[in-house]
Amino acid sequence: MRTQSAVRDSGAVTQRKSSSISVWILGACVSLLTVTAFVMLSLGMLLGLVTFLGLPSIVGEVLMVPIAVAALWIAIWICFRVVEVENALAQGANAPESTFQLAKPWITS
Repeated sequence: MRTQSAVRDSGAVTQRKSSSISVWILGACVSLLTVTAFVMLSLGMLLGLVTFLGLPSIVGEVLMVPIAVAALWIAIWICFRVVEVENALAQGANAPESTFQLAKPWITS
């Protein structure tokens, strides 16, 4: 930790400029990684539960719709959050507080 402070104080650390497209690509990659894990775990639990309870397969297919909607919402939210944090860090500010708001991508505060 002391070495990092010394490097920062010496001025050797420079601000890097990142293009807007690279920030959006980063957000999409983080969203893809997170949503893939969410979908795989959710579908595994859902299909296991449907099989365990002996329900028809159509019940599992119908219950996949809310999982798909939730996955889409999570992907959009995470992508916008990554872009928000990266833009704040590029301007030299600290990362904004991590508060989850459902409509955050479309509501500006």
